[in-house]
Amino acid sequence: MKTPLPLAAILMFALVEPAFAFDTTSPPPNAIPKKQEDFYWDAYRQIGTCMSQRQPEYPKSALSGLKLLDKSAIMSSKWSHVFPDGSELKACRTGASGKKLKPMLRLTIPKLYKDQGQSKNTVEVDTAISWFSSHSTKARYEGDGVARELLKETLLSWADANAIRSYRSNIPNAVDFKFLTLVGAIMNATSEIAPDLSDEERKRLTPWLARLAGLVGSARFQYRQDNKSYHAAEIVLVWSIMVGDDKTTQSVIDVYKQAISDMRPDGSFPIDSSRGGMGITYQAHSTSHLVMIAAILKKSKGVDLFKYTIDGRSIQDAVGFVVASIKEPGVTNSKYAVSCPNAGDYWGSVSGPSIYFVKDRAAFLTVYDAVSGDKSFHEWTRQRFWTMTHNAQMSEINGGAPACLMAVKPMKSP
Repeated sequence: MKTPLPLAAILMFALVEPAFAFDTTSPPPNAIPKKQEDFYWDAYRQIGTCMSQRQPEYPKSALSGLKLLDKSAIMSSKWSHVFPDGSELKACRTGASGKKLKPMLRLTIPKLYKDQGQSKNTVEVDTAISWFSSHSTKARYEGDGVARELLKETLLSWADANAIRSYRSNIPNAVDFKFLTLVGAIMNATSEIAPDLSDEERKRLTPWLARLAGLVGSARFQYRQDNKSYHAAEIVLVWSIMVGDDKTTQSVIDVYKQAISDMRPDGSFPIDSSRGGMGITYQAHSTSHLVMIAAILKKSKGVDLFKYTIDGRSIQDAVGFVVASIKEPGVTNSKYAVSCPNAGDYWGSVSGPSIYFVKDRAAFLTVYDAVSGDKSFHEWTRQRFWTMTHNAQMSEINGGAPACLMAVKPMKSP
């Protein structure tokens, strides 16, 4: 006869919450009906100029109406590190300054893109992005702990000052690119030192970080198919995994599924690929954020979105389109790009697009090669980008060096 369990043991088992089951296989919420897909995919033929009123409206993003974990639950939870360990990778050591960064209180982005590079505030933002990106990498790959302490002290000083307390976007009711890149670098940096934080330090950080995460998560863009929408999702993912907010993590998974659903069969994203001289750049940005989302989930949660498909479409197609755009920029951009005055056409044209993204924002391709399990582009990636796995090649859109964030082992030289 089996001895019955004591009442205390029964109650203990009853109180243990079951592990959250992530849905990675079902169709995305608010998917475009199959019979209407061509209407969205072919809209570039009718819109005249990018982002015009002729562009069809998209259904709501999976982040719409997002409710983050409340502050009391965040404060009481044990924060965790989001990215995989790779402390032995000497290639990721940086020459960061080792000096504390003064909190930035205001952020105002000029309305016109052409004026942003000349803005004093924009230069200040770029300095902060670079500081957090390089110092979080330094903290990770320095063995003496000094860099980690500096990073923690700086984050706490920014939280105590309620940094970026005043923010004026150049986009009505939304957040702009510079805000996203700064908050992304801050979130990644916080993740790096999250396990080191005391209860009191978490309490100091929570109100500030929760406010920033809330601004990013509630941001509304003109269309859900926008690289900034996926940028916001990547930031929210880091935050949700760090503080243990599984419901929000699921919302990011749904954003990823929506992106694959909205994507054309050749891997191009309908809105971003139409944006004039920056079409292939914004296409690369979208792909970068989705690759990083999939890589983070695979390494931190064992969730493999690289295998997610809709009618045969997957992230592999988006990566393939980026590869094609690097090989033949003008030809690839001309497939879908239309005139984009006051935006994409500042940096290029339909037939002569900007390829600046290849310099540093294509580092995500090394992550795809290392984490996805797909080796279709391995030799090409190694030939073209092997050096990005031999140094801390920063990418502002990913809040650090993608290869170092995901602990990619150095590729052999060609």
